Amino acid sequence: MKKYELLLTFIFGIFTLLSWLFPTIDLRLKLVISAIILLTIGLMIFREKLSFFFRKFWLEITFLSLLIFTSLIIWKAFPQFLIPLEIIFLTCISIAILFNLKYNQRQIFKSRTLIQTVNINNTSWSLNHWGGECASIQANKMIFRGKSAPLGNDGSHIDFKNYLEYGISYAIRCFAKSSSDSTGYFQLWCHDNIGASIHGVEIATEFKRPSIKGEFIELIFKPLFNNDLRIHLQYSPGDGSIEVSNVEIFKLK
Repeated sequence: MKKYELLLTFIFGIFTLLSWLFPTIDLRLKLVISAIILLTIGLMIFREKLSFFFRKFWLEITFLSLLIFTSLIIWKAFPQFLIPLEIIFLTCISIAILFNLKYNQRQIFKSRTLIQTVNINNTSWSLNHWGGECASIQANKMIFRGKSAPLGNDGSHIDFKNYLEYGISYAIRCFAKSSSDSTGYFQLWCHDNIGASIHGVEIATEFKRPSIKGEFIELIFKPLFNNDLRIHLQYSPGDGSIEVSNVEIFKLK
């Protein structure tokens, strides 16, 4: 359990004790409050062993539980303050959510201009750069299939030397689509190390299994050391196949 989750567990434990200190709260309601708190603590501790629904929405469920049991305590212990305290409580939550959205949102750009549609062909791309046999090209699409790779994953890349401008942000994206039986994963990875003596910018998306219908996968790249760009299309092997197309570079402002 992470330290913040441990702190939440401790705070919820205090709530359980507090609910039993108020004589105005009857025994049945105390048991209900305690049950809600204990179930919430159990969710935080054991969520990774629960179903997908609880693993995905545990924060929302915890928030709802917090709202319910604190409201019950306030309702019975301080009925005259229920409405103003609920307003304060919800306002604080809203402010916390807004701060979180503000400082965790992606950078907003005024405009984006398409500067390059990258053809996928055998001339420009270096296929299976780590010695595997997963990547092939068909009809301007990169097709990945195979259940093994020498280094655990493999891929293909293309280089753009002296192509970017210092300090300007760029969006690099591609369209990836999984077959219905796919268990492999895809990653978009960009860096500036293609031979220049000074380099150091590297960014990659997490490995993920694209949807069957297909989806755009994008990252933001900002050159700080040189003007070079290498785009990697990386594949973690599995059943089925992953198809990648529409590799594009946008200049952001």
